[in-house]
Formats: sequence, structure tokens, C-alpha cells
Amino acid sequence: MGDLYLIPPTSTIATTTNLQLFLNFLSTSWSYYIFWRHSPNLLFLSWSDGLFFNSLSTSNSNDPEWFYILSLAKSFPSTNTSSALSHSFSSSCPIWLVGANSLQVSGCDRAREAQFHGIQTLVFIPISGTGVLELGSSLMIPENLSLIQHIKSLLSNSLSPHGMDLNKEISMSSLNSNYPKEPRQKKKGTQQETPAKQVALERKRREKLNHRFYDLRSVVPNISRMDKASLLSDAVSYINELRTKVEELQAEVKLMKSMMTSSSVSEVSAVSAELEVRLMGGDAVIQFRSESIGHPTAMLMGVLRELDLDVLHATISNVNKFTWQNVVVRVPLKLRSEQSLKAALASKLVKT
Repeated sequence: MGDLYLIPPTSTIATTTNLQLFLNFLSTSWSYYIFWRHSPNLLFLSWSDGLFFNSLSTSNSNDPEWFYILSLAKSFPSTNTSSALSHSFSSSCPIWLVGANSLQVSGCDRAREAQFHGIQTLVFIPISGTGVLELGSSLMIPENLSLIQHIKSLLSNSLSPHGMDLNKEISMSSLNSNYPKEPRQKKKGTQQETPAKQVALERKRREKLNHRFYDLRSVVPNISRMDKASLLSDAVSYINELRTKVEELQAEVKLMKSMMTSSSVSEVSAVSAELEVRLMGGDAVIQFRSESIGHPTAMLMGVLRELDLDVLHATISNVNKFTWQNVVVRVPLKLRSEQSLKAALASKLVKT
């Protein structure tokens, strides 16, 4: 089984000295950057490069980092107008979203997911038809046109066929006015040591992420493919299956507890109550046995009416103080599985 390479081994953006210094400057206020590059046919925007900054410390710093990690497996149709990322690329216009309300009402699923993980500012900057740079921060950062222009200028040059002018100066003084001031620890060593430190931090983060995926792979029983996107999809399916089973078991437990503690004549005795369901196409056979206390027939029929189950045939027998009911019903599509139908019946019988 091959290794999972979660981050490209070489950077496609931070390849020049000036741009690296500029990204270091961004780390004082921003949590991460991601560059989404378009596919050759311009149909998709996919992960190309990114970096999570450790220098910005917040109380919920793990949430933005996990959002950044989940982004590694993402791709977006470039023609999807409901996505702020795709809309920025297709319109060549930057989009700056600030605050929980702005992220929620944007109509963009990624913006809402970012807000859920503690991101307060989300920015999409189109870069000369090559893709979109995304910036995220757990701080409230007002829109800064100077920042956008600097980024577009630097990345347009560095991603062009002619490369980037290494002698180009970056004026950062005009950007400081709109940034929230954060305490910054004094760094030791020279500026030349900074890229090496970032590479080491990125390597550690990649190793930690790989271990997390290995752990996830070990607990998911059925894996369709070995790539990380398929693993996440299989894990979601498996969790949903477990959640459904838990809900069914909880409903059965509630029914049994109610039967065991019941003293009312309207409730079913737990000593001998049984509920069985067998599905036959669009119909189902329901077998229900209970003590002949409190009109169990009326109770079952009331539950069937609440669930919109049309009764096609029913037989009722009373033997040795027990009522046996066999009912054939027409089942609606939403309940057309034995587990879901049984869970729905058990839940309703508990409340009667």
C-alpha cells in the first residue's frame, strides 16, 4: 500500500526571495494561504500550493489548521457561480469576506465551512488566468486594496513564463495600516534561516497529517481506492452507516426500557413484547406480540396511521393473555427498509 503524499513536495509559488519574504510578512495576520490552479481545460480549480502559518496563535488555532488540511483533497468546478472561489476566477475579480455574517450569507459552501472552523476573513484573489490565491485568517481583517494589488503583481510575475524580477522591491509600509496588531516573538538568527525553518515545519505537519490518515485508514473497513480523497469519502460513508445503526439501537433500547418500567395499562409489557418486520417489495409484514392490556390493537393501528402506512390485511389473536397481531401494510419510499421501518415503529410505540 503506497504512501499518502498530502502536500506537493516542491512549492510552485514561494520560489523567489521577495515573495518568500512577503509571505513571511503575511504570517503576522493570516492563518494560511492556498493557491488553486486551473486545469488545462479550465474546468476545475485544484490544490497547487499552500502553507499554514504557525506564528498566528488563537484559542481555536486547531480549527483553521484542520480546515487547511481538509482543503488538500478539494477541487472546485470553475464554472460554479455559487462558489466564491470559482466566481473570482471566472470574473477575474477579487472577493473579500469579513465576519461570520458575511461568510454565512455569501451563498458559498466553502465560506460557510471556513466560518465553522474559526476563519473570520476569507479572501480570493485571481492571478492572471492561472488560478486563484486564497487567504484565510482567524482575525477580522478589513479589505485592503494595496494587499490585493501587491499579491496580484508578485504572483502574476512569478507565475508567468518569464519568471519574476528578483530585484523588485516590496513596499510593505502601505499594508500595515489595516492589519490588526498582534504580539510577535522576537526571532533569532538571520533571514536566510527563515525558509529552512518553514520547510522543517511543513515537513513535520505533513508527517503528522500522514499519520492521521494512516489511523483513519486502519479503522475504515471497506476502502474503495488508496488515494486520500477516496479514503475521506469512504470514511464519511462508514460514519453515516454507524450513525444509522446507533439511532436504530437507541430506538429499540428506548422501547424496551419503556416496556420494562411501564405500569400504565396503555403501555406494552416488556416481559414478552416482540416486534418483527419483514419487507417484501413495497409492502411489509409487521408481527407484534404483547400482553392484552390497554387495547394493544388500537395502539398499533394508531402508530400505523401516524406513519402513513396503509393497512392491506390484518389478523388479531388472543392466546393466554397475549395479543398477537399480523399486519400487512403498504410502505412509503422513505421507510422502505426493514431497519428504518422497525426503528420508526419502535419510536412511535414508546410514545404511546
